[in-house]
This record gives sequence, C-alpha cells and structure tokens, in this order.
Amino acid sequence: MSGKESVNSAVVAASRLVRAALPAARLNVSTLSASRRELDALFDKAHAPIDSLRRRCEMTSAVATIPLLGRIHTRAVARLQIAEDALHGIRERAHTNIAELKAAKDSVDRLQRSLTNLAKAAPLMVRLGPPGRTIKARSDGIHARATGLLRKRKSNEWIAQASACGLDALLLVRDWAQETALAAAGGRTDAHRTATAKAAPRERRIYLPVPASLSAQVERLGAIRDISVTGASPWFVTPEMDLQPFGRLLPMAIWPSPAAVSMPSLPMHAAGQNLWSLFDRDYWDHVRKQTYAASGHRCAICGGRGPSAIARAIHQPDDPRPTIQAHEIWDWTVGDEDGAVGVQRLTGILCVCRGCHMLFHSQYAGKLAELNGMGDEVAAAIEQRRRTLTRLSSAELAESIAAANDRLRELSGISKWVVDLSHIAAQPSLSQITPILQENNRANIPPEQIAGLAFRTDQGRTFEARDADEVVARMLGQEHSILRTIAR
Repeated sequence: MSGKESVNSAVVAASRLVRAALPAARLNVSTLSASRRELDALFDKAHAPIDSLRRRCEMTSAVATIPLLGRIHTRAVARLQIAEDALHGIRERAHTNIAELKAAKDSVDRLQRSLTNLAKAAPLMVRLGPPGRTIKARSDGIHARATGLLRKRKSNEWIAQASACGLDALLLVRDWAQETALAAAGGRTDAHRTATAKAAPRERRIYLPVPASLSAQVERLGAIRDISVTGASPWFVTPEMDLQPFGRLLPMAIWPSPAAVSMPSLPMHAAGQNLWSLFDRDYWDHVRKQTYAASGHRCAICGGRGPSAIARAIHQPDDPRPTIQAHEIWDWTVGDEDGAVGVQRLTGILCVCRGCHMLFHSQYAGKLAELNGMGDEVAAAIEQRRRTLTRLSSAELAESIAAANDRLRELSGISKWVVDLSHIAAQPSLSQITPILQENNRANIPPEQIAGLAFRTDQGRTFEARDADEVVARMLGQEHSILRTIAR
C-alpha cells in the first residue's frame, strides 16, 4: 500500500469510528440528563423538612437541660443530622453528575467537530504530495487503533479513545499538508523544523503557561515545541516572532497590554486568612494542583518554573519549597457603613514561580535575602520585575503601591472579616469536591464567616453557600444583640 493510500485508509477508519461514537456519546448525555432531573427531585424532597427540623431544634434547645424534655431535643438534633447527611450525599452525587454531564456534552461537541473536519479534509488530501515515512508510520498506527476500537464495547472510555483517534487523524492530515508545503518551497520537513526549534537559544525562549488542552491551538499560531521538556508546557516563542496572535496565552509580563495586578501589603487583621490555613490539606492540594495544571505547570507571570535569580538569593538551607507555587489574589472592602466588618473576597489564584511570587511578598523576600547578604540585589530585582509586569516607571510604581497600601491602612481597624469564596464556586474544576474547613483553623475564622461557597467542617457541620452581604448582616445583628444585652 502506498503512503497516500495508507493515510486515506487511516482517515476513513477514523471517520467511521467517530461516526459510530457519536450516537453512544449522545445517549450518554441523555442518560446523565435524566439522572440530573432525578437528583434535582431528590434534593428538593430531602431539603423540604430541614428548615422545620432546624426550627424544632432551636425551640427545644431551651429545655435541653430538663431530663425528660431534653430527650425531645436530642431526638430532634439526631433527625436533623440524618436529614443533613442525606442532603449532603445527594449534593455530592449532583456535583459528580454535573461534572460528568459537562464532560459528556464536551465529548459530543468534539466528536461532531472532528467528523465535520475529517469530511472537509478528504477532498484536500487529493492535492497533497507523497507523505514521508513518519506520516505513513503514524497513519498505520491510527488505522490499527481505529479498526481495533470499532470492535470494542462502547463504554465512556471507548468514546474518549474514539475522540482522541479522530483528533490524531486530523493532526496527521495537517502535518502532511505542512510537509507538502515545505517540500514545495524547497525546505526540509520534520528534521528541518526540529533543527530550527533546537537552534533557538534557551535564554531567548519565552515558554507559554498553557494547559495541554491548548497544545493544538498554540502550535497553529506558530509556537515551537521543546521536545526536551517534561512535566510542563513544552511550547515556546521567541521575541523575534509575531507575538500579537498569542495574546493572553503569553506570560503576563509580556501581554500586549499591562496586567492589572495589585501588590499591596495585607490588612493587619487579615494576614494569614488564606485557603491553605482555612481548609484541610487535601482540598488545598486539589486547588493548587488544578491551578498548576491550568498554567501548564509554568509561572503565569514569566513562563518559567525553575530557580530564578530572586529564588536563589532568598533560598535557605532548610527551605524545601517547590519550583512553582499558588498565589491567592484578594480584594478587601468595608462590609458596612460603620466599618465594623470587612469583606475579604478571593478574585483569582495564580500559578507562579518562587521569584515572581515574591513580587507580592517583597518584605518577606527582603528578610530572607538579608540573611544571605543580598537584600539590595533582591529589592532591585523585584522592582524591575514589577515594572516589567505593570509597564510603570519607578516613580509610577512606587505611587501605585503607596496608594494601595494607604487604602488598606484605612481597613487596619477592622478586626472581623467575612471571607467571600464565590470565586471558587464559579470554577468547576475547584468546586467539584466539597471543601472541608477546619473549625480550629490557623486563621481563627469561624465557619459562620465564610461566604460564597458550600462546605463541610471537620466536625461534620454542613454550610450552604451564602451571600457575603447576608453574612455581614447576620454578624452585625448578633453584635447589636450582644450590645443591647450588655446595656440592660
């Protein structure tokens, strides 16, 4: 079989496989949608008695110390716990169902696009030249996979494999077309492109902080793959290339427009109020690993992941910190007219290398650098990185940071904070599991002051997502009640 016939056979087999997978994927969506409706009905049924059970517990709590009447309160609390546990179980199933339904719908969309694009590719292949050995070998592998999958049982895993096979067939045709174009222009093919990529000096490479799912997109835009990179995004560009099409796929430091990043100090009473101090280790690990994956395990600011000059200057002998870290971005506002309660709102989480992380913790970096006798060097390096990121002059940068610090200084008198985590609830990858909040957390934030996110505590209490304004109003109401009691 000639090379052209081999590629044609692979594309035909992949098209048949994708066409066979589409009905199975659509059936999966229908089944999950039906399950979703059933879970909604179960949730409504389980939720209906909870409010009345809570009121009953509140009513009987007043007589809980009376021996005979105390049993009524104990039974009410037990019934409420059973009802809340049942509701939590349904919610967990619903969260799983939502994630599975979204994945199933995405699978249908991918299969439909693959089928459409494979149909468009068929007439174009007639005009392509003879494929090289690499293309032919890949086509033989795709043909074998497609024919083998057509004989297998149509499970969810089978649908995903069929989708991947269809995408590989499309990439095969694209690479064949590029090979033909290079040959027509008198250039070499695979070996020529690999040599060109390797020739770019490492210090001239700007690595892209993109997840693996965007590999095809950045390659179409002209990014080069560094085949020596493992465990992180291998795609890079160089300053000589046209970077405009990449837009925000680039590291933030070289975005077409300056990144709107604030780097103030924390309000005194809000220091230490962060995700890793509030929740158990398993949930924090989930959050940071999802953040790393979304940036291709590269720093969102500079695209790096190894030790930088700043990281080396602040390194301590017993410091085991990883090459990339998760930085939480917060916004602080006054929650009421009297300024008694503040709202600390999470607005984003960045994957950063340790050097860029110190842009947000310059005082801490300065203390570590002083221990190594490099305080001035680190201060200068941090200022230079901040200027690169914000495109501000030294004077403008100092003015911007001073203004942000002045604003937070106004909030320094607030000792009670509502922590609004609605940003997490809006991210499917972060909210697919129920967070476990530590009641005796390092930040000393009681669960009643958490807003925007449904969670459980390590002592088994369940909390629904509540609006931050509602939590502020409740805190102020309790405070006024206490003041009235004292006044009496």
